Order: sequence, then structure tokens, then C-alpha cells
Amino acid sequence: MAKTKKSNSQKADHASGERIIKKYNNRRLYDSQNSRYITLDELKELIINGEEFRVCTASGEDVTRQTLISILLAGEVMGQPLFSEQTLRNMVMFMQGPMRGPMKVFFEQCLPLFARSNSELIEKFGSQIGSKELDSLAVLQGNMVRQLMEQYVFRGLENYLTTQKNMEKMMSIQNPLSFANMFTPPTDKSQE
Repeated sequence: MAKTKKSNSQKADHASGERIIKKYNNRRLYDSQNSRYITLDELKELIINGEEFRVCTASGEDVTRQTLISILLAGEVMGQPLFSEQTLRNMVMFMQGPMRGPMKVFFEQCLPLFARSNSELIEKFGSQIGSKELDSLAVLQGNMVRQLMEQYVFRGLENYLTTQKNMEKMMSIQNPLSFANMFTPPTDKSQE
């Protein structure tokens, strides 16, 4: 019986205990741990259960991020939308503007706070999920998190506006023409 060689990346993934999901050209997902095909909904359940996984193509390309986006998109289209139309428009707008960095930091810092709150609620009151008491507690806790986020956003916005005003002051002190020339590439006078 011939033994098949595993690549170094497969060995490392297996050693780390991370579940490998293979994505084939026909868009089907194969769970190598359980040796069966799975759906995006089942991947979503793995996430909810806190299981780590990596999605790779047959050639070894990591497509985990694209798969997670597909799960989000399926939830937005098929389920109860998480984002309003205006929120989606703002997110698209922030993808290109100077607020891209702060928006990324905002999500990276605030979403773990929500995840921790959600985990704590489930851990403490898991047997009561769906009850009016738990729903009321979740709303109360959600309101507290929302208030913290609003304070964070407003403080960040104030800092951003202060920085912007300071930059405008610095620009007014410098020669406006020399500052404007910083953003235009120099012309090659030999071609004129």
C-alpha cells in the first residue's frame, strides 16, 4: 500500500488542530476532518461553536476570508439583515476614503466586545435562550455596549477633527503652492 506524502502546510495545519475545509472548483466544500461535504450553513455553525477552520482550494490557496464574506452575504440576503442599507453605503464609502483605517480599527476593537458579551450571556443563561428574561437582559446589555461604542466613536471623531484642524493650521503656515506641489508628480522637462 503506497503512502501519500503530505505537504508541509498540511502537516502544520494538522498539527495545529485547525480544521481544513477544501473548496473545489464546483464551489463545494469538503470537511477533511469528517470526510464529508458541508454547506455554508454548517460552516456558520462551526463558527458559532467556536471551532477554528481554514478554507483552502485544491491548489492550496487560502480562501477563508472569501468564504466568511460569503457566509455574511448569505445571511444578509437570505436571513434577517444585520446591516441597514445606509450602513452598507457608509461601509462602501469608507473603503476608499481617509476613514478606512479608523473604521477597520473600530470593527476590530468593537466586534470582540460584542462576541465576549454574547459568549458570556450564552454561558450564564444558555438554558434560558429564547425566554423573555434573557431577551430583556440581552437588550439591556446591548444598550450598554451601544453607549460605550457611541462614546468611543464620538471620542475618535473629536480626535480626528482636532487633527484635521491642526493639519489645516500647518498648511496655512506653509507656502500653499509648495504644499499643493507635494501631491502632483514632477514633470519631465526634457520631453517638452
